[in-house]
Amino acid sequence: MNRTKTLLCLALVSSAALPYGAAQAIDQETADQQLERLRSLDDQVRDIKRDSLDLAVDLELLERDVLYPDGNMVSAYLSVDLKAFVVETARLLVNGEQATVIEYQFNDAVSLTRDAAHEMARLDLGRGTHTITLEVSGRYAEDAETAPPVRRSDSYQVYLNGQPKAVEFVLEWTGRRREPRLSPREWASTGVLAANASEEQAPPQPLQARATRYLRETDRLFTALTKLRVWSQQYPGGASEDPDLLLAEGRTLVDFGLPAEAEQRLQRVRGSQATATQRNEAVLRLAELAYTRGQYKALLTALARDLVPPLVEDTERQAHDLRARAFMRLGDFQAALGEFEAARELGDLPPYMAYNYAITLMRNGAINEGTVALRRVGRIDIPNYELAALRDKANLTLGYQLLKQEQYEDARDAFRRIRLEGEYANKGLLGYGWSLYFGTAELGQDDVPTAYSSLSLLMRPGRGNASLFEKLGIGLTDEQRSNRETTKRLERALVPWSELLGRDPMDPAVQEAFVAVPQALGSLGAHRQSLQYYLRATELLEETRLRLDKAEDAIYSGRMVETLIARDLDSEAGWTWEVRDLPNAPETYYLYPLIASTQFQEALKNYRDLRFLARRTEGWLRAISAYGSRLAEGARPADPDQTVARARAHTRLFGDGIRPELRLEEGIGTSPARRGAPLQDAEPPELDLALAEPPPALAQTRNLRSPAQQMQSARPRIFELSDRVEATLIAQRDLLETMALNELNGQRRQAEEFLIEARFAMARIFDQQEGGPNAR
Repeated sequence: MNRTKTLLCLALVSSAALPYGAAQAIDQETADQQLERLRSLDDQVRDIKRDSLDLAVDLELLERDVLYPDGNMVSAYLSVDLKAFVVETARLLVNGEQATVIEYQFNDAVSLTRDAAHEMARLDLGRGTHTITLEVSGRYAEDAETAPPVRRSDSYQVYLNGQPKAVEFVLEWTGRRREPRLSPREWASTGVLAANASEEQAPPQPLQARATRYLRETDRLFTALTKLRVWSQQYPGGASEDPDLLLAEGRTLVDFGLPAEAEQRLQRVRGSQATATQRNEAVLRLAELAYTRGQYKALLTALARDLVPPLVEDTERQAHDLRARAFMRLGDFQAALGEFEAARELGDLPPYMAYNYAITLMRNGAINEGTVALRRVGRIDIPNYELAALRDKANLTLGYQLLKQEQYEDARDAFRRIRLEGEYANKGLLGYGWSLYFGTAELGQDDVPTAYSSLSLLMRPGRGNASLFEKLGIGLTDEQRSNRETTKRLERALVPWSELLGRDPMDPAVQEAFVAVPQALGSLGAHRQSLQYYLRATELLEETRLRLDKAEDAIYSGRMVETLIARDLDSEAGWTWEVRDLPNAPETYYLYPLIASTQFQEALKNYRDLRFLARRTEGWLRAISAYGSRLAEGARPADPDQTVARARAHTRLFGDGIRPELRLEEGIGTSPARRGAPLQDAEPPELDLALAEPPPALAQTRNLRSPAQQMQSARPRIFELSDRVEATLIAQRDLLETMALNELNGQRRQAEEFLIEARFAMARIFDQQEGGPNAR
C-alpha cells in the first residue's frame, strides 16, 4: 500500500470515528420537522411538570392538615459534619419506643457529608414534652471491613404546643481528642434555629436548604421541590427571599428540567442583598443555563456585567471555563485560548479544561503545544469512570493526530493507553493496528500493560506466541513470507484488528477493520487471502441486514422505549438521569450511536419523566383512599383547643374581633326621657318577622369543607393530569420510535454501501488474477 492510500485510509478512519446521528440517517427537511416536534413535546412536558408540582404541593398541604390537625408534628433530621465518616444505620426512638430504622446505602451516606440533612421521619405526637433518641452506627472511610462499627447516641426533649417543629441531630467532632458525637438542635417551624442552640459556631444554612440538597444529591428532585415549596407557602416571610433557599430551589429546578422557573429564582438572588459568594453562584448558574440554550453571547455579557468582587478562586476558574467554551462554540478560538491562559495562572487546569485547552491550541495552529497538552491529559490517573473516559478520548484524539503526522511510534504510545473496554476502545483498536502496521520499532516493555485493562494488554508476552496468520486462517505462501518486514508489520497489526473483528459489526470502526485487513493483505500480494476476508465481510453485512429487520420489528412492537428505562421507572432524576447500560436486546444492539446523541437523550429523559409522573398520579389516588380509610378507622384525636386556634390563625371567622358593649336597660320600648317611669299597659306592636340571610362572611364559612373532603375533591385534578400525561407519553414514544427507525434505515444504507464496496473489491481481485480465486 503506497503513502497516498495510507492517507486516504486514515481519512476514512477519522470519518468513521464520528458518531452517527439523525442528520446522517435522514434528509435535512425531515430532521427539521423532527426537531420541531421534539421542541413542541418538550414544551408540553414542561407544562405537565409545572402542573404536577402545583398539585403535589396542594396535596402535601392537605395531607398535613389531615394527618396533623392540631399541628403537633415533629420532623427528625440527621446531618453529618464528618467528611471521612460513612453512616450505615440510624435508629430513631420516641419516648423509648422505636419509631423507624434506616439503613443507608453508600451513596446516600456520602450525600449526608455534603452539608446536607436527611428527614428520617415525620412524627405525629400529642401535646406536651416528648423524648426523641437517635442511635447511629457507621465506619470511618479508612477502616477495614473487619473493624468494629462506631456507635453514638443522644436524646432530646421537645415540647409541643400546636406548632410544628424539627429536631436535627448533627454528627460532628467534639473535644480535643476529636471524637464524633451527636449534637441535637431544635428548629422552629419558621426555619429559625431555636434560642437554646449552640452559638459557638457560625449559624448553619437553613435546614430546608440542606434537606433540599440531600434530596437533590440522591436524585429525588420532585420530592425536593415539593417540600421546599410547601415550606415556602406555609412561611412565606422566611423563604421568599432567602438566598440559600432560592439557590437550592434554582439548582433543583435546573436538574428537574424547568430552566425558566430556575432562572426566575436565580435572578432574584442576583438582584438581592445576598453576599458576593451567593450572588456570584447565581450568576454562574444563569450562565450555565445560557450555555445549554446556546445563548453564548448573552453568557459572555452576563459574566462581564454581573460578577461582583471578591471572586474566590473556584468561581473565577468556573467563569474562565464558561467563557472559553462559549468562545469555542462561537468559533473564536483565539479568545478561548486567552481564557484558558488566564485560568492557568490560577493553577493547574482541571482535566476537562485541560482537554479543551489542548484542542484550542491545535485549532489555533499550535499543533506541537496541543499535542503536548493532550499527552498530559492522556496520562492522568483515573479514579472514576468520567476521568477514565476523558483519558481515553484524549489518547484517541492524540493518536489519530500523530498518525496524520506520520509519527507512528508516538501514536502507538497513545493508542495503547486506551482501555480495552470502553466507548473509545473500538476506534482505539483500529488506530492501534495502523500504528503497528506503519511503525518500524520493535515491541518493547512499553507495550506491556502495567495497570488497567489497556489495549497494550493484547501485546503481553505469551499472547502472540502462535502465528496470527494461523489463528485467523490466513495461509501465506513462501513467496509472500519472504517479504519479512511487511509480513512482520502485518502480523503485529492483526493483533488489535483480530480483536476488533469479533466486536459489534455495526460499529464503523469494526466495519473499517473488515476493509483494512484485506487491504493490508493485498499489500503482500495475498489476493486469495484478501478475497477470503472480503467474502467474510459480505456474509457479515448480509447477516446484519437481517438483524436490522428484526430490530425494526422489535421497535414496531413498542417495547424498545420501555426496555431502555426499565431500571429507573421510579427515579426522580429529571435531566440528570442518563442510560446507565443498554439491555441485550435486538432493538438496542444497533442504536448505540443514536442513544448517545443529545436529541434522543433529551427525548428519552422526557419520556422517563412522564412515566414517573404517571406512576406518581397513581400513587396519589391510592394515598387519598388510604387517608379515607385511616380517618374512618380513627386516628389519634386532635387537641380541640389547638385545632380551633390553628383554624382561627388561617381563616377569619364571622364575629372575630367584635366585642359587644352590654348595659342594663330598665325600660322596654321607651324613650330616654321616660326611663324609670312605670310601664304602661299598651297593645303590643305588630311584628313583621322574616327569615334573614346570613352575613356574607358567615355564608362563606358555612360551606367550608374539611381537609379530608378537599383531598377527595382533588381526584378530578389528578384524573385530568393523568390523561394529559398519558397522551403526551404516547406522542413522546412515537417520536422516539421514529428516531430509532430513521437510525436503522441509515445503518441499513451504510451496510449496503460497505457491501457494494466489498463486492467491487472482489471483482477487482478477479480481474487482476486471471485464474480467479485459485491464483496466488
